[in-house]
This record gives sequence, structure tokens and C-alpha cells, in this order.
Amino acid sequence: MLLAGGAQASCLIQPPQLQLPSYSALSGTSGTLSIPVRCDTPQDRATVFLTDMAPTGEGDDLTLYLYGIRDQLQLTVVGAGGLRSGLPVKGSQVLHFRLITPRNQWISVGSYTFPATLTLEQSPP
Repeated sequence: MLLAGGAQASCLIQPPQLQLPSYSALSGTSGTLSIPVRCDTPQDRATVFLTDMAPTGEGDDLTLYLYGIRDQLQLTVVGAGGLRSGLPVKGSQVLHFRLITPRNQWISVGSYTFPATLTLEQSPP
């Protein structure tokens, strides 16, 4: 489950989209995380954060986990390191991040969830 939160001001996070094909331990997979941010005007500024979890990784990438009933699947969110401390945005846009699930993760078949919350803080005009 990926939750989106927002403030009562001029920018809001729209429902994020996680596009990730079925996982194969033999080859791994890649996909996309898209985070739409809608603002009232092109000059509106805000900061997007990933909260309610402890993403790991260094530099520009985040390491996150999808959780199943018995297992967890590691994935890397390429270029999303800024979400740790806050990623500034200006005006409406869609943030796109590449997802990589490394191979050799032997997990059970089933559904997996992504328990994270995106929050948005408005910047002063």
C-alpha cells in the first residue's frame, strides 16, 4: 500500500503509481514509481518526503522492501535519495523513479505491499 498525504495549500500529491512486472528470481525486474504533484500555479513550491519507514541506501538511490505474508522483496528506487530529506518541486509535475528488483531473491508466490507514506510540505511564497 502506498499512501499519499498532502497539506491544505496549493500543491497536493495525487495517487502514486507503482508499475512493476511479476518478479522472477532468475532475472530480476525493473519498473517505475510515478508520483504526480498537482499545484494551483506554476510558481507554487513544495517539498515531497517519503515517511513512515526507514529507507536505506546511500547517495541518489533508496533501498526499500515490498512485504508479503512470509517474505520481503528488496528493491532499489534509482534517483530517489532526495525523498529522505525532502525533494523540492515547483509547479505541477510527475516525479518518475526507476525501480530495480535484483535477481536471486527467492520469495513465495503471492501479493506484496509497499507500506510507505509520501508527505508534502508547502513552501512559503
